[in-house]
Amino acid sequence: MLKKLLCALLAALMILLTITACTNSDPNPEESTPEATSEETTSAEETTEEDSSAEEESTTEEEIPKPTYLLLASNGTPSATIVYPASHTNYELTSAKKLVQRVQFLCGITLPMVDDTTPVAEGSLEILIGNTSRVESAIVEGTMGDSEHAVTVINGKLVIHGRQEGTMAYATDQVVNAITHQDGSVMLPDTFDTIGHAGLLTEELFIYDTVKFDLVRDTGDHAYLIRFKNTTVENFQNYLKMLGDHGFDTVDSRGILGTMDNIYTMLSDGERAVTVIYTAYNGDANVIVEPAIDNGYINFLKTTASEEGEKICDPLMIQVGLHPENSSKANGMGYIFRLSSGKFVVFDGGWNEDKAFKDGQNGRRMYETLKQYAPDPNNIQIAAWLVTHAHTDHIGGLEWFVNNHLPSDHITLETIILNFPAYELVSITKHENSKLPDKVETYREMTKKAAATGTNVCKAHAGQVYEVDGLKLEIMFSYDLLYPATLNNFNNSSVCSRVTIENQTYIFVGDSATEANAVMNNMYGTKLRCDFFQVPHHGYGPNDAGFLSQTKPKWLLWPVAQNSYGGSSVAHLQLFFAADTTVREIYVSAFTNYIFALPFDGTNVTAVQNEKFQ
Repeated sequence: MLKKLLCALLAALMILLTITACTNSDPNPEESTPEATSEETTSAEETTEEDSSAEEESTTEEEIPKPTYLLLASNGTPSATIVYPASHTNYELTSAKKLVQRVQFLCGITLPMVDDTTPVAEGSLEILIGNTSRVESAIVEGTMGDSEHAVTVINGKLVIHGRQEGTMAYATDQVVNAITHQDGSVMLPDTFDTIGHAGLLTEELFIYDTVKFDLVRDTGDHAYLIRFKNTTVENFQNYLKMLGDHGFDTVDSRGILGTMDNIYTMLSDGERAVTVIYTAYNGDANVIVEPAIDNGYINFLKTTASEEGEKICDPLMIQVGLHPENSSKANGMGYIFRLSSGKFVVFDGGWNEDKAFKDGQNGRRMYETLKQYAPDPNNIQIAAWLVTHAHTDHIGGLEWFVNNHLPSDHITLETIILNFPAYELVSITKHENSKLPDKVETYREMTKKAAATGTNVCKAHAGQVYEVDGLKLEIMFSYDLLYPATLNNFNNSSVCSRVTIENQTYIFVGDSATEANAVMNNMYGTKLRCDFFQVPHHGYGPNDAGFLSQTKPKWLLWPVAQNSYGGSSVAHLQLFFAADTTVREIYVSAFTNYIFALPFDGTNVTAVQNEKFQ
């Protein structure tokens, strides 16, 4: 493949040199660098050693090659134009937008975007996205396989190409990650020359026994999903063996949530983590490829079982009350487990600052609760903080916490667990605020800030297990399992999990809706039985009745304001759970902290009414 490209490039270069030689009748030696003639070479060889040495000293500084760049924008003005095909795919268009948004984020300048039928202003760098009508795109298209990607510079134009959504996204990421901003200029190195299976997505990952891959998709944070449909357990086992033959070692493997027919395996070759998830009900095999090494942001989550630490306190579970009665913000949720070692595991955390919650009331509530129940308030140790999804009423409290308390000499935040969808998927989410994509990117930057202080930020996938000091956290669902469906309801991006502590189980589902519920029902069935169940989406729905029926909890955790709980919007779920004879008690978070001693016997709970911070 590379030979084809090199031949094409050499041919183009020879034609260009011939044209230049024929048309340039009065070359200016200061503006051109023609090759030396034999006479010039002879003359140069006759130069005395002294003269040569003197000339060398006088020109050394000029002869040092300076780095060359592709200028994207400078001094408030765009210097490049993004060109995409007139008959474009959705992923080609979203790749173009991704570049525009990255430059906007860095310097506020908007690069023009045009289709390939529109002339580009003279002197503007052309960035060719996908299979445009330009000859440079055609050269790359002719050298590339279906599962390959390309980023290369031809004739002074930057070509970014991939025939699949995931490979196009991967190519785009290589460019986005290389953009630099310095002294008012946004630029790229001009040394891109990648065509093939470079980086994460190498050829063997696409060979799933006899099954052809169905799609390749960018799932955000340098993670890519390869989907194979209508597969079998035998295909799955053969794929794992093939990866082993290519240098991948199995790091972690299990039946998900105790089932035997939904299988999770994570492998690594030292640079990449490959998570393979087989779901029996539909025969899908999901292969998720991401960096395995700590790259300053996303690191993979694997089983971290350790011997239980010394018991220095009694374990607790706290439902944090985040909703003042006079607030128009009735949503949000926050849960805290205190382990017997004194460490904490936290879920969500409510809103950040807004009109209803001045001075970060929710984030501060989480912090003050942690401080109150820490064995040593000057040494708060958070083993893990799981973010169900990137809606402000769930992640805002963590955002306030990170911005106000990290880094800190009295707080340790070891791990953040999340799974944010890719920007382009969020940007086409229906029925959502138009600001959501940029908000999600703001939260990504916040987690990067936490990573810079030493926090490990991990992308959650179904089947992963995290164990610490007597608590077991199992990931049941992330949006990887719903691809390629459009994210019509952003609530379906919620990471769902099961916690086991003191022989009791808790299921947390964030705001997950009907589609995500149905996947979990199909995968786990009666394995969804639990002692505590967090009511999804504050009780507003929509939800899958089959999924809810499988949970059969003894105690319901309902994260919503008291006035909303008494309203018509949650009445359907009140009636649903009222008919469930297993439910003994409903705990509505409102503005009350409920502190459950563990194990919970139905009576050992304390309710503490909160007050607004001044």
